[in-house]
Amino acid sequence: MKRIDVIVPIYKGQCYVEGMISQLEQSAEKVDRTVKIGLILVNDDPKDYFRESYCSEKIDILAMETDQNRGIHGARVRGLTYCTGDYVVFLDQDDRISPDYFVSQLGSLGEADAVICRAINGGRLFYAYDKPFKEMISLGHMFSKGNGILSPGQVLMRREAIPQFWQENILRYNGADDWLLWICMLYEGMRFAENQAVLYEHVIGSENSSGSAFGMYQSEREMYGILREQKYLDTGHLAQLWQALQRGLETRLKELDRLKAAEDIYAIWLNARGEKVSVAQMLKLAGYKTVAIYGMGKMGMRLYQEIKMEIEVKCYIDRNAAYLKADIPIYTLEDDIPQVDLVIIALADREHRIQKDVSNTINCPVKGIEEILRDMLAER
Repeated sequence: MKRIDVIVPIYKGQCYVEGMISQLEQSAEKVDRTVKIGLILVNDDPKDYFRESYCSEKIDILAMETDQNRGIHGARVRGLTYCTGDYVVFLDQDDRISPDYFVSQLGSLGEADAVICRAINGGRLFYAYDKPFKEMISLGHMFSKGNGILSPGQVLMRREAIPQFWQENILRYNGADDWLLWICMLYEGMRFAENQAVLYEHVIGSENSSGSAFGMYQSEREMYGILREQKYLDTGHLAQLWQALQRGLETRLKELDRLKAAEDIYAIWLNARGEKVSVAQMLKLAGYKTVAIYGMGKMGMRLYQEIKMEIEVKCYIDRNAAYLKADIPIYTLEDDIPQVDLVIIALADREHRIQKDVSNTINCPVKGIEEILRDMLAER
């Protein structure tokens, strides 16, 4: 009999437990009778005891209380000490997995020590044009660029493959313990298999610590310090890891700049609405009847919803077109894009690099959403 233990730290998240049990039960129904699923709930809040006893006819459930807050790394390791299974999966309390998760992951594992499936992040495919799946889960990427695995929930691993170093060196700050786990496994020669199926979904806007940029950086610095002090890595890999941390910091600073630019655009947009001016009206007055929207992010989708009843939106243009779905066509700049009167760049692109690339490719006017909104207010 094979056994898979699913370890879930619970921190102010008892509202998620029933949903977690339900989805594990659905997944357990898909595996054959030679596989048993166990759920280990690790309470990480000493002030919030489990308010009920959890049970199931389809999976085994162990609920563990705590006398102290250990953090997510400590809670995972504590749960691991109670594992009896051949395989382990670490899930966050609000994670979602496909009913086919266990049967698909076991089928893809082969002789490897762990198997990684594809994932959804905030409703969108995580691996895409700028995040190639195979490259991001490689040893080289883990050391030189950063953690290419969205969440531990993507990974089913053999229990015996979890390194002792990871179990004995607990991070106090939440966030980077999974990156440390993959580094330890790969550095010690563990083999990872790829599962091309999308089986895992990460929910944005929850209690997950990965949402805090500063908290994550603290955790990453702590991880690096432990690896350096314990002399776990050779000097070459340690130097690569330090550079990866610095690149990660630069990336977060650029993202903050992008978010600030997006915030400014939304402020102008709200101001225009307050003046009873709409983007669709502005486009019609300018003589534009058909448009394409470059960028199928939140801003692009919001723009589409606002103008589609009055302006014909023929398509989206996005470099991740192959990974996206919409009720209108989605193209890349390399595709045969239908002729339109205007392409609107729905991105916080203050450097105008995208606008220049689009202008060099498409034979029609190209304007950024910020330019259109400022023109609206100026004419008003």
